[in-house]
Amino acid sequence: MAGISGQPTVLEACRALWRAMEDFDEAACRALGVGRSDLRALNSLEDGPRSAASLAEYLGLSRGSVTALIDRLEAARLVERRAAERDRRSVLVALRDPTWRALAEIYRPLGQAVAAAGAALDDRDRRALVRGLDQIATAFAQAQPRDDR
Repeated sequence: MAGISGQPTVLEACRALWRAMEDFDEAACRALGVGRSDLRALNSLEDGPRSAASLAEYLGLSRGSVTALIDRLEAARLVERRAAERDRRSVLVALRDPTWRALAEIYRPLGQAVAAAGAALDDRDRRALVRGLDQIATAFAQAQPRDDR
């Protein structure tokens, strides 16, 4: 449904962006040979090693499910378990170097294309776009259904 001007509404543009991001994630999953939860875990490890408990909280999964996910990713040689530097008794999950390279091959072209799209805008339009996207992200966060059962 287009707005009065015949142009897509903001919600329609959000849906189109969401579909494009979903399609990209599906292609990334196929390229890596993983499922969606696995990809989310790999993406979260780009910020650095995490404990299983931290991954479970981030992904909204039980610790048992995350243990199975880590086992699967480790068997696929995408991640490794390593002792934490500060507490050698603690174990962290980290991306393996080949996984970093594979993720870079997948995401670098996207990053470059998005950067080029932003660079094609003048400063005023770019600031307005960023401000608008921030407001939309806030709207999504505020409109999340609550589990009040």
